[in-house]
Parts: sequence; structure tokens; C-alpha cells
Amino acid sequence: MTDLAVCRWLLRLCDPEGAAAMPDVRLAGDEVGRLIQLARAQGVAGAVLRNLRRIVEQQDASLLLADPRDAAATAVAVQFAEQARLPELAHSMLLRVLSRSALRWQRRAGLEAAVVKGEDFADRLYPSADLRTFRNVDLLVRSVDADLLGDVLDAQGWRCAGGGRRSEQDGPLRWENSERRGMHLDVHRNLVRCPTLQCRAALTWDNLLWDEAEDRWAASPESMLAIACGQAAVDARVDRLRRLCDIRQLCRGRAGEIRVPTLREIAVRSNAAAAVAAGLEMTARLLQDDDSREILSKLGLPQSAPPWRLVLSPLPEAEQAASARGPANADGGRGKRAA
Repeated sequence: MTDLAVCRWLLRLCDPEGAAAMPDVRLAGDEVGRLIQLARAQGVAGAVLRNLRRIVEQQDASLLLADPRDAAATAVAVQFAEQARLPELAHSMLLRVLSRSALRWQRRAGLEAAVVKGEDFADRLYPSADLRTFRNVDLLVRSVDADLLGDVLDAQGWRCAGGGRRSEQDGPLRWENSERRGMHLDVHRNLVRCPTLQCRAALTWDNLLWDEAEDRWAASPESMLAIACGQAAVDARVDRLRRLCDIRQLCRGRAGEIRVPTLREIAVRSNAAAAVAAGLEMTARLLQDDDSREILSKLGLPQSAPPWRLVLSPLPEAEQAASARGPANADGGRGKRAA
């Protein structure tokens, strides 16, 4: 069996809701290890491991395995992989606690800033927290509040990496918790991180829409989708499949209904129409997702060839790791959401 079969299973098992149809090919026992390895490299191990366990333990192992006698070994491999994820899960949980404490103080100071991307997607799009982990917390701040937010973070025990505050053109400002090493907040004024693209596209606070809850700001579903598509189409060198899974969950309405006219307005205002169209098309075609395909067709945005090289090229992180080990060890929208 080739890696093509493994990738076909990866694209089906990465569904956090287990709704995707299973492929008509079967895997050898050693190919399950390769599947788990790719799932980790692509940031979708939580969903893949849960779906593997469901097939082997609750359904019929012959749906997955060419030799059903490999079922016991597959169950053990899944168990070991789940245990290996525990530090990652603990890291995300602690980050969530620290970021919410920082946000409470930012709200008391009257600043406009919100958690976006990883933690926000995990909380609002996925059935359980273990399906979507994150390595750091991303905060998007309104430009006029950026310096004041830095003062709030300073007072709460966060220290700006490098000892100074840089221009946003040098990338987001990274803050590390002084008591918890390795716990980072990345503060953005523009979620388009590439300096050469910032002059054309601007996923900024004022170009997105926000819902104001009692204790925090939250991006509207349409703003979340613009952010997710921007990541998938432009800034997706790691965890690339997970970014498409985020888009699929948004198109399913897990954060709320996607209002197509509002999404179009945000995409045009942010000069991110090409990124939104590319993200939706990649999700529709690679994950065979009807919801994203329908939204794309209703948007009516001009489309160019999506950057397939970011998603369909050989998976560099996994390929390089396997090569290094050798064959013997290779396993204007400020304020509230518009009505």
C-alpha cells in the first residue's frame, strides 16, 4: 500500500465529529504508525486518534485494516499516542487559564483586544478541548490600545521577549509569563504576518467584526472564517490540515451562522478576498466538504489558483523527521456584530 492510502485515511479521520465517510482501501499494521505520525505533524492527532479508537474498539477493525489480526497492535499504538499527547494537552490548559486572567485585566482597563486563532477556535468550534490544542495564545489588539495592553501585561507578570517592543512589521510581539516559562502570548495588530503582504491585506481589529460578551470580546463567525482562511492560504507552513479543519467547522456553523454578505464585506475591506476564496476552495476540495463549497459559490469572489503547494506538497516536517531518523527508526468593524 502506498502513502496515498495513508493520506486518504488521514483526510477522513481528521474530522473531529467523525462524520466523514471511510475510504475503500485498507491499511497494513505498520501503516497505522505512519498515519499517526502524519496526524501529529498536521495538528489533527486528537481527532484521528479518537476516530481510530472508535473504529477498532466499537466498530469493525476490518473497515480500517487489511489484516484484522492487527487490531490489538493498533489499539496499543493509539493508546501510546494518546499518552504522548498529555503534555501538549496540559500546556494548552494552563495557557487557557493564564490568558483568561490577562484578559480580565485588559477588560477592566477598557482596552479592545481579543483572543483569536488557536484558543478561540478550540473553545468555539470543537466538541471537546482535547481535539484542538495550541502552543501559544494569540491576541489581536486595536492599534491605539497596543501600548496600553503592553502595560497591562507587564503589570500581570508577562515580559516582552527580547526586552523591548518592536514594530508590528517585525511580527507579533511575544510575551512570556515570568512565572511559567514556555507560556507565550503573541500580541498582533495585524494577523497578516508577512511584511510584504501587510501593505495589501490587513486583518486588523477595525476590519473585523466583534461580539461583546460580559467579560470579553469575541470575533464574529465571519471574522473567524476570514482569519482561518488567511492562515490556511498564506501562513500555513505547519499544522496545515488543522487549519482546513478549522474552516470546515466554521462552515458547519459551529460558532454560529455564516452570513455570506457579511463575510464578503470583511474579505473585501481587508483585501483578503483571494485568501478567503483559496481557503474555502482548499477545504471543499481536499476535505470534500459541501458546506465550504456552498459558501464559496455564494460569495462570488474572484478566484485564482489556490496555493496547493502549501497543503499538497510532501509533508516537510514529517518527511524531514523520518529522513533524519533513518529507515530503521522511521515510524471598519469596530464594536458589536452587525445585525
